[in-house]
Amino acid sequence: TRETVTADRARVIQVLVNYLSNAIKFSPEGSSIAVFTGRDQEFLVVSVQDQGPGISEEDQDRLFSKFYQSKEGKRSKGFGLGLAICKLVIESHGGEVGVDSQPRQGSRFWFALPVDEA
Repeated sequence: TRETVTADRARVIQVLVNYLSNAIKFSPEGSSIAVFTGRDQEFLVVSVQDQGPGISEEDQDRLFSKFYQSKEGKRSKGFGLGLAICKLVIESHGGEVGVDSQPRQGSRFWFALPVDEA
C-alpha cells in the first residue's frame, strides 16, 4: 500500500543519508545494510539495519544528544551532531527517532513520521 506523509523532502533525505552513512561507517567491510519501511499505527517507519558493533544501552540513551559520541563515534572524528540534527528534523515534523541495538549484534536506527490520513 502507498502511504503519504507531509514533510520537507530535503530534510528527511538528510536524515536517511545520515543513517546510511553511519551504518556504512560502523559496519565491517563486506557486510550488509538493509533499509525497511512499514506502518505502525499512524506512523510511517523507516529503519536502517547494520551489522556493526552494536551499541550499549547506556550509549543508546544519549546518542541523539548534541555533541555526544560513543567510543566508536569518537574514532570516526565526527562532531556528534548528526543524530541530534536527525532528531530535530524528525521531531519538527511531529515524528520520533530511535535505535534498537545490542553490543556485537548490529543496530537498527529508525524514524517515524505521521501518515496523512485520506
